[in-house]
Amino acid sequence: MNIIGYAIESSRGILLKKVVLLSVLSVITFCVCVWIFYSLNLERFEEKIKIARGTLRSAVDFIAKTLDNDFGQSSIYRAILNNDQIYIDKKFNEIKTRYPVIDQIYFESLDVEKLISEQYVVVFQDKIRLLFKIHDASDYLPNEAIVVLIDTKLLLELLGLVDIVVCEEGKFVLIDSIKCNPKKDFLSLSEFVISGIFSVLATVLFELVTTIRMVRVERILRNELLKKNTFQDALLEFTKLVLNGRIHDASQYILQKAVELVPGAQAGSLLMKKGDVFVFTNVYGYDQKIVGNLFFRPEELAQGQDGKVKIIKNLHKINEELLNSEKRDFLYSEGRVNQIKVLLSIPVIVKNDTIAFFNLDNFEDENAFTQESIEVAELFAGQVGLLFERIKLEEELEEQRRIMEYYSYHDPLTGLANRRLLEEFAEKIFSLARRTNRSACLLFMDLHKFKQVNDKFGHSVGDQLLKMIALRIQKSIRENDIVARLGGDEFVFLLSNFSTEEITTFTKRLLKVIQEPLVVENNVFSISANFGIAFYPTDGDNLETLLRNADMALYFSKKRSESFAFYSRLSRDQM
Repeated sequence: MNIIGYAIESSRGILLKKVVLLSVLSVITFCVCVWIFYSLNLERFEEKIKIARGTLRSAVDFIAKTLDNDFGQSSIYRAILNNDQIYIDKKFNEIKTRYPVIDQIYFESLDVEKLISEQYVVVFQDKIRLLFKIHDASDYLPNEAIVVLIDTKLLLELLGLVDIVVCEEGKFVLIDSIKCNPKKDFLSLSEFVISGIFSVLATVLFELVTTIRMVRVERILRNELLKKNTFQDALLEFTKLVLNGRIHDASQYILQKAVELVPGAQAGSLLMKKGDVFVFTNVYGYDQKIVGNLFFRPEELAQGQDGKVKIIKNLHKINEELLNSEKRDFLYSEGRVNQIKVLLSIPVIVKNDTIAFFNLDNFEDENAFTQESIEVAELFAGQVGLLFERIKLEEELEEQRRIMEYYSYHDPLTGLANRRLLEEFAEKIFSLARRTNRSACLLFMDLHKFKQVNDKFGHSVGDQLLKMIALRIQKSIRENDIVARLGGDEFVFLLSNFSTEEITTFTKRLLKVIQEPLVVENNVFSISANFGIAFYPTDGDNLETLLRNADMALYFSKKRSESFAFYSRLSRDQM
């Protein structure tokens, strides 16, 4: 019995030790599981906060830089100076439409010292506040600033940061020191339960395997996020170069970044449309000698003309078929072209027109480019397309501005000066006459019986006659004189340094030029004219007086059936 009892006691002791050991192992395993859960959740949270800071900072910086360019335009500056509230409201509404995250835009008066010390970007719990000085290219508007409020919650949601909240620390927190809390505790009740349940060895091993797998996935995702942040940084720098007008540097920069970030890319080029041909405007990884010195007609392009993304593995064979020997020899004189194994070509399309090809090359593996390569390359090519769209828009706006400026000073029918240009020119002529003690002469001309031409043949014929006569009289004056059309068939000549005898000779010669036959729609016209002549300063010391007196002389020339009359020779009775 003693032996049996000892054995029983011994078994109990071993069992107790095993139970204690298993209990200790279970506790240790439970603690390890809890620690693993806590460490992973803490690491994930800190990584999300780090990414949130970078992503939010990049997004706000991008919006701020773009808005600073908008608010730095001279048109905004002038509108604020002139209190043009309609234009300002329109501009602010355009900005809010372009950026739905913007909640408010308003003006704020600040003294100079506060304006200088005021923080440029401040993040509150529910709003991000951007402060902009009001300026144009050369001056700042003191004591006034534009405040833009961005909806923090909406911006975080648009950035995909749905489980991050900005927490209040005092009154506000700066964007560079965001302090946030997760929406849930680091360890949930279920995780404690899971840790207890899986305290046995098999469950612990399974949890460890799962944890390792999760860590690997998170590392991959972290690398992807870093790539996205790098891409965002590249876009910000690209935008900065574009806004500064450094177009060539911007396209070269985006090409370089594409080679660095697109999987499989080792060199690249930008083939841009110039007229009817395509020319290398940028290369990276190649000799610059081919830039601007080699062009391809559309039918010579290995990429084709269908506007589709191409992965070309038989580039050299295609070039052999499409290019002549001279062009091919020059292309392949850049040694690395011979080494190309595969070409990834992305067409850049603006308004349904292929204006460029974004090309990336690999020298080692003809299967180097994958679907991921195409997707990333298309993002970069899209930025090039935006660049060219901006250039095209700026060119169109400049052309519209030039046309509007031209017609603000010229008659739209004849192309002669209008009254506005005549007034500005008169100030210069009169000022020169005063300084040099010389005279100036104003001729008021209208065409004889021109209304009858319009009534009989129509305004279309009349307009053609006016344009032909305008061309004749424009050729009859000197470069430093001017002729303007005031409307209808009335023309005004402003001539410098003419004597009475000289202006008489000029008027007769001009009349002879006008009276030469004109042919319009198989009809022959012989148009005559009448002139009224007044001199500065004897007949008037300003344009309005001279116009009135010359018009009076014109009236008397018609009344006396004479071609021209001088205001100075009219008698007081006639006047």
